[in-house]
Amino acid sequence: MSDFDYTVSLRIRHPSIDPRELTKKLGFAPQYSWCAGERKRDASSDAGDARYRETYWLGRLPTEAIEAIPDLPVDNALMFALLRIQRSQAFWNLLLTEGGTARLIIEIFGAEDFTLDLSPSTLAMLARCRVSISVDVHTELRAVA
Repeated sequence: MSDFDYTVSLRIRHPSIDPRELTKKLGFAPQYSWCAGERKRDASSDAGDARYRETYWLGRLPTEAIEAIPDLPVDNALMFALLRIQRSQAFWNLLLTEGGTARLIIEIFGAEDFTLDLSPSTLAMLARCRVSISVDVHTELRAVA
């Protein structure tokens, strides 16, 4: 049994791509997205006619894989995400060539002491797909929605 709970999200930034195209290619919906040039959705009146400089897309990985296997190691969840990315390798390469960036974000909730193991094969696939990784550690339990 794991000493922590976690989520894995994918964040993409790009100079101009339509976020709907990312959603279609990746096969899951974002939690947040906006398109370069779109007016900022800021509640403050100071925003005026401010526009986003780049496209932003952030989506939590579909949880079927994580929920289907209790205590699925983070390494396996990352591999699941990378395999999704790799299915559209030509599109992915174009996205990155055009100045886009991608990052897998792991949020860990739970105990203060834990071990996060990542296999050489997962690290190699991260490098091949040119995806960065961030780990956010929260020492409180995740709120269940």
